[in-house]
Amino acid sequence: MSRIDLCIVATRRPELLAATLDSFREKVLCRLDLGIAYLNLDPVFGSPEDQVACVDIVRERFPDAVISQPEHPGFCAAVARVWSATVSEYVFHLEDDWIALREMGEELLQPFADPSIMQVSFHTADQNWNIGKKGHFHRRNEYGRLLGIKIPLFRTFPKFTTSPSICAALSPVNAPR
Repeated sequence: MSRIDLCIVATRRPELLAATLDSFREKVLCRLDLGIAYLNLDPVFGSPEDQVACVDIVRERFPDAVISQPEHPGFCAAVARVWSATVSEYVFHLEDDWIALREMGEELLQPFADPSIMQVSFHTADQNWNIGKKGHFHRRNEYGRLLGIKIPLFRTFPKFTTSPSICAALSPVNAPR
């Protein structure tokens, strides 16, 4: 089984963070070989007490988590901070306001059998995507041009996003692929 580091980007919303971590731990993370958990906790929303509560929530579930608490919030910096710290072959990127709706495990890594795939992102229930037809991963249609006209090629590829996803080989340390 391939090892997966967990990256969490969160703000000071302890109730959301607890619900997210509990749902993913129960339905997904317990079925994976989890490596190190990384949390970036931005000082947005809530109070300083909520910040302490968020740290406690993560420590209860991941005692050895690496926790960053920057002085100033910044989503891009938060993503860069946690992603660049990873050491496992795969990274599970999670935000503090998602809920796992079904059980998933090693099958999450199947798309990576294609070495050109570096990230798969999850569909969301609130966007009304047909998961039964399109699967759990967010894909984009591929198009070509003929005489300047955009034509569908009836192929899709994984769409890159900073939304919750699984990424491969984010740093040279974890690039055995």
